[in-house]
Amino acid sequence: LNRTQCQNTDGCDASSDDGSSCNPTVCLAQTYYTCDTSDYTCKEHTGSFPTNKTYYNTSAECSATCIQIDVSGIWRGLQINQNFTKDEWDFEFFTNSSVNYISRLDSTMYQGTYT
Repeated sequence: LNRTQCQNTDGCDASSDDGSSCNPTVCLAQTYYTCDTSDYTCKEHTGSFPTNKTYYNTSAECSATCIQIDVSGIWRGLQINQNFTKDEWDFEFFTNSSVNYISRLDSTMYQGTYT
C-alpha cells in the first residue's frame, strides 16, 4: 500500500514519511461487495465500508441475495382465519413497485407500493 492508501485503511500506521511502516502483508485494505440492482451483479470494492448501503463480506453472501424476483402479475389470496369473515383478495403487482388489491367480499379497491 502506498502512503495515502495506508492512511485511509483502518489499522494501518502511516506515521513514517515514506509510508514504509505500512506492511502490505499485514495491513490490507478491506474488501466488500455490494449488489448493483441495475443488472443484479455483485461489485467488489476496497476501503471503508459504506454507511448508507447494504454490503457483504464475501462474494458468495452477495450472490445469494443479489437476485431479481419479479412478482408482477395477478395473485390471489384467501382469508380463512378463525372467527374472521371469509374473503378473497386479488392483488395486481406492477413493475413500478405499485400494487392494486381488491376485496371480492365488498369490492373495495386499495392501492399501495411494495419493495
